[in-house]
Amino acid sequence: MSSAQTLMARVARLEYARRPRLSRIASAYGSFEEFAERVRQEMAAGALDRDFPLPELERWEREKLC
Repeated sequence: MSSAQTLMARVARLEYARRPRLSRIASAYGSFEEFAERVRQEMAAGALDRDFPLPELERWEREKLC
């Protein structure tokens, strides 16, 4: 019986390790879309420069580079 429990625990750890992970930005802001919306608002308000690299960050998010 303990070998079945050990096997189930190992499977659970493997499944946990394979789950999709959030990027650092998505982890900090809840989702990348929330971050992008906040950046767009701050750019419109003049708090961020218009040349903020949001398109590059969006590409990195899509390609799972960050």
